[in-house]
Order: sequence, then structure tokens, then C-alpha cells
Amino acid sequence: MAGASMTTGNGNTLIGAFSGMLATGSNNVFIGHQAGFNETGSDKLVIANSETTPPLIYGDFSSGFVGLGTITPSAKLNIANGALRITNTTDNKHYELSYDATDNYFYLDEFGVARHLYIKNGGNTGIGRNPTANKFEVEGNASKTTATAWLANSDKRIKTDIQNIDNSFEIIMKLHPVKFRYNDEWKKKHPSIEDKYYFNFIAQEYQQVFPESVQNSGEFVDGDSKEVLQIDTYNAQIVTIKAVQELIIQNKELQKTNEDLQRRIEALERLLKK
Repeated sequence: MAGASMTTGNGNTLIGAFSGMLATGSNNVFIGHQAGFNETGSDKLVIANSETTPPLIYGDFSSGFVGLGTITPSAKLNIANGALRITNTTDNKHYELSYDATDNYFYLDEFGVARHLYIKNGGNTGIGRNPTANKFEVEGNASKTTATAWLANSDKRIKTDIQNIDNSFEIIMKLHPVKFRYNDEWKKKHPSIEDKYYFNFIAQEYQQVFPESVQNSGEFVDGDSKEVLQIDTYNAQIVTIKAVQELIIQNKELQKTNEDLQRRIEALERLLKK
């Protein structure tokens, strides 16, 4: 019998055998067999078919919070140890919003296929990959509507120790551009990689020239405890621009020298004709 042993409280709504049996609070709504059996609070909503905690649904009318899988909801909808799944019954597609407690990240998952969006504790975000090292990581290619570079704050007012770049030719000549294919092991880890030639540098070699532009990726080659290295080629671009500027200056100087030599030759020819 619902609330048969309830000795205190008022304004409760009890539906289901033994619901609110030993409850002591007021203004509660208990629905289902043994729902809210031992509840001592007030203004609670419990939907269950046993006295097991947590119930299927637990709500607090005073705060307006509802919990699924928890009796301490801290938001309008608090889902504990579970996921929110959206299903299309026509083509049997399932999309899931969930939390990975082991690696501590939130993700959007095409259920049974792949995880498409990762948001990690600390803010790292990944599209198609677990962002182990950077704030934003993409598995495969990314694009924008126009062919422009990413913006970066570069105002003189925020800089100090500004220096000219010297020896740009020497720096560039130390670089070793290569074309290559990724090996089968790496392509298996990253299916978005195409079987074609790519153009870049070897990280270990690039590190000898621009050590500040090489970092760990958070990924590993099987059987090797050292992290795979990733590089930022931006510094090479800036040094290349400096080298081109120096070439332009040298070219202008050579042009001037050639013009001077040409005038001297013409002057000598005129003297010889006299």
C-alpha cells in the first residue's frame, strides 16, 4: 500500500504499490512500485519501479533540477554516467553526446562508427581525433571559405626584444625539404591520410634548425616510448621572406655594378675609336 508507514509530511502524491512507504517529507511526487520508498526530503520527484538508488528519474521541484542516474542533480538536466542519444529509425543512424570518464573528455559520437567531436578537460578540442597536445586538432584536412592564413596578434605594443633576422641564407640551406609517403602503420591509425606524396620536413632534422618549432604530439609509434614529433613551419616561411629580401638587395647591387661596368666599357670603346 502506498505510504502505509508514512507518519509525517503532507501534500504528497503517491502512485504505485509501496511508493513513499517510509518517506517523511512533504510535497513529493512518487510514481512507481516502491518509488521514493525511503525518501526523507521534500519537494522531490521520484519515478522508479523499485527502491534502488538512484531511481530512473529524480527531480527537485524547489530547484527545478532533474537527474537521470543521480539523486543530486546540479543542473536543469543532469545525466550521470550515461549519454544522450539521438536515433533515426529510418536508416538506423545513432548520434550520441557522452562523457568518457577514463580519459576525461566530452564527445559527439556517430554510435558504432566513429567519434567526431572531442572536448577535453582544459579546453582542447578535436575534430575527428583526440586532441592530445593542442587547443584545436583536426584529423585530415581543414578548409576556410577564402585562402587566407590564420590570424595572430602581432602588434608592436605587445612585443619586446625585437631583432633583425641574420644569416637567412645559411638557415635556409640547413633545411632539408622532402617529399614522402606515410607508412602503413600510421595510415592505419589515421584513415584520413591518403596514399600519395606529401611535402614537408623531417621533424628531427627541422628541430636542429628551429628547435622552438618542434613539439611532442601526444601520439606514439607502436613499440616506441618516444612521442611522435610535430612541427610548425611558420618560422621557415618568415626566414625565407628575409632571404628573398636579401636576394633582391643583392640583385639590385649587381644591376648597379653591371650598369657601372657597362658605362666604363662604353667609355673605353669611345677612347679606342679616337
